[in-house]
Amino acid sequence: MTEVEKAERGPSWIAYGDLMRVYACIAVVTLHACSWILVYRGNGASEIWSLNNMLRAVFRWAVPVFIMLSGAIFLAGEKSEPDAVFLRKRLRRVGIPLVFWTAIYLAYIHGPRQAPLDPVRDFYAILKGQPYYHLYFLFVMLGLYLITPALKTVIRHASPKEFKTYLIIILVITSASAILNKIAGGKDPNAFSFFVPFIGFYLAGYQLRRVMLSKTGTLFALAAFLACAVVTIYEPRILPLIPGIKKPETFDLIFTYGNPATIIMSLCAYLILSNPPLNRLIAPENSAQSNPTLRLIAKSTFGVYLIHPLVLEPITFIYFRVFPGVLPQYQEIPVFVFVTLMLSFLIILPLTQIPFLKNLVS
Repeated sequence: MTEVEKAERGPSWIAYGDLMRVYACIAVVTLHACSWILVYRGNGASEIWSLNNMLRAVFRWAVPVFIMLSGAIFLAGEKSEPDAVFLRKRLRRVGIPLVFWTAIYLAYIHGPRQAPLDPVRDFYAILKGQPYYHLYFLFVMLGLYLITPALKTVIRHASPKEFKTYLIIILVITSASAILNKIAGGKDPNAFSFFVPFIGFYLAGYQLRRVMLSKTGTLFALAAFLACAVVTIYEPRILPLIPGIKKPETFDLIFTYGNPATIIMSLCAYLILSNPPLNRLIAPENSAQSNPTLRLIAKSTFGVYLIHPLVLEPITFIYFRVFPGVLPQYQEIPVFVFVTLMLSFLIILPLTQIPFLKNLVS
């Protein structure tokens, strides 16, 4: 694997960033589609259960890649922007959507989903950083933005070798903490600590944005990705062989971002997506701008991420209650993902063109 300095660009745009957002958004929707299919099918359909869990394991890199891309953009920014200005802009960009979409999903929970109105439960869900299952991402970004000025100070004063050492230590601690939490039954994170396990990914984005792989390096990253994917898929069968794990079915390390295999898989995914051949046709190395169509789609991925449960969940409910068995099981995932992405995009796209509403979705 060779390493060369990529041409530095401004903090607001990276050549491969648009394509990476699209891939990661597709991966997130795929993860959630697999989960909802399992909810309706249950564990009885062993083949589809295995396929869905396999995909859920393989696509765990989606959120870490989003985080790493943010680190690549904001930790390496060249603009001499005062910390107060940076924080005000970033917190507004995430804080406003957080308040709005929290209200939307609480209304959804107590409306269409018919959960009993419980203000105390809602308040604690917010304190836990999950007013709805995917909104934790906004709490993660808020925390990372708050510590970005401090991290940039560390980066400025650390040598490249020192920074790599810090990064490795942080990622190892992240992994060890995730494993020990599962063994010892540690508490779940909350709104104020959700971002902590993602600091390593955030810093890794800064480090990996400078890396360009040779063809051999790309093949090596792909091989490592596939190897970690296989390990992750077979973890439920490996865990019972480890002394001390009495209930491997509850030891869901496979679905945590601190899983060592998930960390390596996520780093490899970032390298693969940021290097040829996946990005060169759309965002050449020396290009000054992204493909306009891709740019338009990429700007909508934030909104698609936020709204997609409101599209996906009714689709799966209607299908399994009204049209069960219409599709072969192996077609359900791609069809649900495609329909969810298309409908979400068609809803979000016009909102990105309206001055006030675009602050809620892009």
